[in-house]
Amino acid sequence: MKNSHKESNITNKTDYYFRKTKRIVLSNKDINVTYAVFMRRPVIFCPKLAIDFLREVEKSRNTKFKISLCYEEGSWVGAGEPLMFI
Repeated sequence: MKNSHKESNITNKTDYYFRKTKRIVLSNKDINVTYAVFMRRPVIFCPKLAIDFLREVEKSRNTKFKISLCYEEGSWVGAGEPLMFI
């Protein structure tokens, strides 16, 4: 996937709070932030596609994310529980 297409996908598929946080981070220059990823409904935790996508974004942005998974693959997770921290 081309970098510009990847960036537009990120922009088009994120919620209001993510975009608001991005503006805050950009206005404060280079700072560390932590994002909690969660679902509003109960789910079976299957993070592989998300992790693969994040690794591709790391390459295209020449950066490194610290990703902490809160559950093992295949775990049942209740609504609103953090799935991972980035």
